[in-house]
Amino acid sequence: MFKWIISEKEFVISTLLLIFTVVSVLCAFKAYKHQKKRAQKELSCDLAKYYASSIIDKYALIMHVFSVAGLDKKTKEIFDY
Repeated sequence: MFKWIISEKEFVISTLLLIFTVVSVLCAFKAYKHQKKRAQKELSCDLAKYYASSIIDKYALIMHVFSVAGLDKKTKEIFDY
């Protein structure tokens, strides 16, 4: 039969390598989550820039026409949110 006897040096080395591996995996996971959050924030900023530069100008003209025609109150009643 095989005898699995590990010397103290092998045990210490294995334990240190295990700890190093666990710490490396945790750091990689934390970096992945950070990168994911940062990408989400960047996309949100890009969407906000697009909204500010493209949609607000067009929407302001429509809202002006609606308010002059008296439709702004009716749209607020219909789409109450």
